[in-house]
Amino acid sequence: YYNNLNGTIQIPSWASTGFWDLEVYDYSINQWLTLPNAFEVFPEIQISSVWPQSITEGETTTLTIYHNGINPNNVYLSQNGNNLYADSWSSSSSAEISAIFSPSIGVNTGSWDLVVEDYQFGDITLSNAITINSSPPIINFLTPTVASPGESLPVTISGYNTSFTGYSGTNTSFYFQSYS
Repeated sequence: YYNNLNGTIQIPSWASTGFWDLEVYDYSINQWLTLPNAFEVFPEIQISSVWPQSITEGETTTLTIYHNGINPNNVYLSQNGNNLYADSWSSSSSAEISAIFSPSIGVNTGSWDLVVEDYQFGDITLSNAITINSSPPIINFLTPTVASPGESLPVTISGYNTSFTGYSGTNTSFYFQSYS
């Protein structure tokens, strides 16, 4: 008849890589039972480092990820349940991954975990590996966008990471420059 035993096996940190036997003592027959080559201990795979360690929202940056033995399936950043996937990535060598990230304007800034999904072992994480910095101030909206020479018209201008407070009416400090 079949019998099941459930438990936890702690692999010692000193354990060498390779196949290991499983031994269980069966008290009903006062004997050790062995299953040869029951499981394999793999070397610990990890992300060693990443360069650069900061990127900026609204900009595109290529990260170089250094690792030992990851077989990548995906690359992303993670912060409090939010994931930001690489636009593209490639294994540039057996120990390096190049990943292109373009965080959009308005993404959460601050520290993010770098996660490389391994085909066999799942997510390999380097905690707080990447800092996403705020975008420099930019103008992102203007209306209207057409005018006639000599015309005076009201405009609406919006920006990101800007402070336009106090700029209303005719006492404003902005101008248009021609590039035609």
